Amino acid sequence: MNSRFRVGIASYEEVIDSLKDPERLLIDVRGENEVSSTGQIPTSINIPLEKIHDELRLSAPAFSAKYERNKPGTYDEVIFYCKFGDQAQTAAEMALQIGFRNVKCYRGGWSEWSYKWVEWDDWVDPDRAQQHENYKQTGNP
Repeated sequence: MNSRFRVGIASYEEVIDSLKDPERLLIDVRGENEVSSTGQIPTSINIPLEKIHDELRLSAPAFSAKYERNKPGTYDEVIFYCKFGDQAQTAAEMALQIGFRNVKCYRGGWSEWSYKWVEWDDWVDPDRAQQHENYKQTGNP
């Protein structure tokens, strides 16, 4: 692996920004059962860790058909997450080995996201987002 390229760290704010940018790919590497029981970050796709190597090697048409997202190019940003960050780090390192060069790990993972979670609709309605934030801080609607 070329040592020039390293796994970056994605912040909560970067993950939020990725929701607004369809070119940025957010990949949940938790198992399918865990994702179905907890949910996942909006716009993310689920590729369990044990399938990352093979799925990231799919042809662009096969990847798009399976995940309904464009397969990322070599330098496109890809953010991996899991529950706490360890599996996401492993997935990001695998992506580097395959040849992807702009990979990040969201170390806060589902745990941080679900704690700080802002509903997707909040991004459409700024007033609702402010109400949600006020509720989180005060407990009053």
